[in-house]
Amino acid sequence: MEENCEKDKNVNVEENLEISVDSKSGLEVLKEDYAELEERFGLPSFDLMNRDFQIEKIQGEDTDFLLREVRKYVGDKFTSYLRFLETLIQPNGSQAFVFMMLKSLDSDDMKKIREMYAKMARKELELLELDIEYNIEKEAEFVNTTFEMWKEIKEDLIFIMDKAKFNWDKSAPDMKKSHYYG
Repeated sequence: MEENCEKDKNVNVEENLEISVDSKSGLEVLKEDYAELEERFGLPSFDLMNRDFQIEKIQGEDTDFLLREVRKYVGDKFTSYLRFLETLIQPNGSQAFVFMMLKSLDSDDMKKIREMYAKMARKELELLELDIEYNIEKEAEFVNTTFEMWKEIKEDLIFIMDKAKFNWDKSAPDMKKSHYYG
């Protein structure tokens, strides 16, 4: 009898192995589901979206509205950078890091920052509207237009960051002179 129990345990383990080998990972299912939306709405490829917006994280979420979840990840990143730009434009009460960064930027850089901010703030309004009422076509349009805008803004952000890093050592000595510790 004990022998039969051992035999049954082995069969169950083998059956479970077969099931797990044949089943798809959550990421594979996500990619397939996204591919259908990509084809239907002309969305950017999964790889491009994942590279910039980490949409692979959606794989753990149960949803009937995949495109809305993708839009949320896009929106989260946009909102994060919008807040960062807002801090550069209106630094009152900001951390010393922000003031040091601002010292490395000139008026042309600040003009570019305000332009990026205006574009991203407009997208924030669209994002809020989409949160109020779901519409798959508008979700797709938002993802497509925001992805295109992100490609431009990303280049500008990289330029600003590179300039700040390049000039960082010039502005850092001023901080060494300060004796304010909060």
